[in-house]
Amino acid sequence: MRREIPEAWRVPVEDYLAYLGAMGYSASTVASRRSRFRRFASEIAHSPEAVTTKDLIRVLAQCPSREYKKSVKNAFASFFRWYCNIEHGRDDNPADMLPAIRKPQPAPRPCPDISIRAALEKATAAERLMILLAAECGLRRAEIAQVHSVDVVADSSGHRSLIVHGKGDKQRIVPLPDDMAAAILAADGYVFPGRYGGHVEASYIGRHISRLLPRGYSAHKLRHRFATTAYARSHDMLGVAKALGHASTETTMAYTALPDEALRDLVSAATMTRQSDAADDAPADSDAGAAPMPEPLPSVRPVDRLEEQVRRHANGKVRYRYEGTRGSRRETATDSPEALRAALILAGEIGHGLQSAGRRSFSIPAEACAERYQIAADGHTRRGSVLRAGARLLQEHGLIELRSSKDGTITGNVTTGAEQLRAAMDDYAREWMNRQR
Repeated sequence: MRREIPEAWRVPVEDYLAYLGAMGYSASTVASRRSRFRRFASEIAHSPEAVTTKDLIRVLAQCPSREYKKSVKNAFASFFRWYCNIEHGRDDNPADMLPAIRKPQPAPRPCPDISIRAALEKATAAERLMILLAAECGLRRAEIAQVHSVDVVADSSGHRSLIVHGKGDKQRIVPLPDDMAAAILAADGYVFPGRYGGHVEASYIGRHISRLLPRGYSAHKLRHRFATTAYARSHDMLGVAKALGHASTETTMAYTALPDEALRDLVSAATMTRQSDAADDAPADSDAGAAPMPEPLPSVRPVDRLEEQVRRHANGKVRYRYEGTRGSRRETATDSPEALRAALILAGEIGHGLQSAGRRSFSIPAEACAERYQIAADGHTRRGSVLRAGARLLQEHGLIELRSSKDGTITGNVTTGAEQLRAAMDDYAREWMNRQR
């Protein structure tokens, strides 16, 4: 049963939604805010003038996920900022004191190609085009629904591309395979027409794709597949972000999964503990011509008792490894062995971009990279601080030049060549091994 918005909220909410429309917000965003405030207003017992910060916190506490919680908080902040500053409905803003909500970082989950091929085999012609537009061109559900034959354009080389109508009326151009371009042109109008004119809804596209894919996969996971495949081939995060319609490469990072083979190669290259099983049974000549590997470290023996792992002050509080003793210099993130490992990882990332694509500039999201490689915080507030310490080591050794950045990335330029970076990686690995003994 549809909830009716209370009388005290009806005019403020309608005026607020009109304000969002004037600001250029999409129809879907306006509709989402309407539904959200209809629910909130019907559950709360008083008018907008009497809403307190506790009322808003109570609603946020009931949100099922961090992503949804952040969306609800943004809606509250936007409404009461408008209500206080433009509508002048009250002097204080109850949303000002809402707690900060960290941006969620969901792990990418690209749909496997084998599942996509199976879906294509049982799909209709229209459904095949839906799947391919998402998996091969990276389109969203709403963007697929709006595809029209007039949006196919030809460039100077004769190849065809598609004008994609994205979020917030933003347009981008995505190259099209020839067979897909021919199928869109043959529609002579909307490729997926609605029953009563226009085009179908985004939900229609989502339902048709989801029922063809295995449980747990959706049209959005096909975008993850496009992002992962495109980045694996190009190593150009900015180009992948542009193709997906993202304003920031940080958003694209959440869509891009490291291929299993590449991840296994990275882990194998960085492994220093002694491994058994298949490696010991390999033929003697299997590594012929390969560079000799350093002597592996003996496998780490776990400590049985927690008390043996944790040092404490007299008052019982944990003494972290970066804390100095009285009269000695305070140890910082740069002094920790983990900073050497961070420098080794950064040198590998930067060197790969230099060698494969000739890129001499880099921009690496610190927290995302630290999480990907499981950098240990070592008592510091953020793992990203240890990764930044590794970047400072590279700069001190003349390998890179860092630039200031306020968006949480490690940004700069390479000042040396790939050979010097590889030599530095060897030095960092040896020093790290010595520090672990």
